[in-house]
Amino acid sequence: MTNSTQTLATTQMPDGQKEERSSPRVLVVEDDIDIQSLVKRCLEDEGFEVWAAVTGADALAMADRLEFDIAVVDLRLPDVDGMLLVRQFSERLQLPIIVLSGLGEPMQRVEGLEAGADDYLAKPFEPRELVARLHAVLRARRQASLRHLSPSGRIRLDGYVVDMKRHVVRDPKGREIDLSDSEFKLLRVLAEHPNQVLSRERILQLTHAPDEEATVRSVDIQVTRLRKKLEQDPSRPRLIRTVRRAGYMLVADRIEPA
Repeated sequence: MTNSTQTLATTQMPDGQKEERSSPRVLVVEDDIDIQSLVKRCLEDEGFEVWAAVTGADALAMADRLEFDIAVVDLRLPDVDGMLLVRQFSERLQLPIIVLSGLGEPMQRVEGLEAGADDYLAKPFEPRELVARLHAVLRARRQASLRHLSPSGRIRLDGYVVDMKRHVVRDPKGREIDLSDSEFKLLRVLAEHPNQVLSRERILQLTHAPDEEATVRSVDIQVTRLRKKLEQDPSRPRLIRTVRRAGYMLVADRIEPA
């Protein structure tokens, strides 16, 4: 049974007519009614349109009928493994996802991110942090889509300009930064997933061919080298951040075609 103050029937649109709405629509999948109510309340207070489901089946039915901007998913659901739901949302619907779960061990976080989640927040959680992460993921998805708008293949990350076609990077003063092929591959992967956490394993998959030998330790080494060339203070990085027990994230407030 769907636990929502709204029903699907009230929002059905005529065939071919696109629904118009001004607020981001969030699908919350949580079987703990107290937590579900808390999440709905704090998101609605921030202007989100919130729909909620207590089972994976209800959530999939909602996602098939309505267009959502993002989903918040608990991993312990009464009918399906939450990881399977995350994969369905990510692969079939390309829906941004934040996992909100009591399963907070490092390996579980990594599995959630590799299943397709954009972020992972362990319970107990601070409602304001959840709101901030929702905004960050939505912003990252919008900014990531901008790379397809630049016919030149150049994007601007705050003050840096990255030329994806020519493999050239310039700092905020316009000076070219000399990067090795492996360093540029790493920067490109991070730039294509701005403000999103990528696990070391996922970075390896995106930067190396299947038959190439590499370890997660090599990712740490490349990140260190890249920070030395990009960061003003590599010991206190602002562009390429470490997310403890999860991986790395490129953080930029301004991402646009250059």
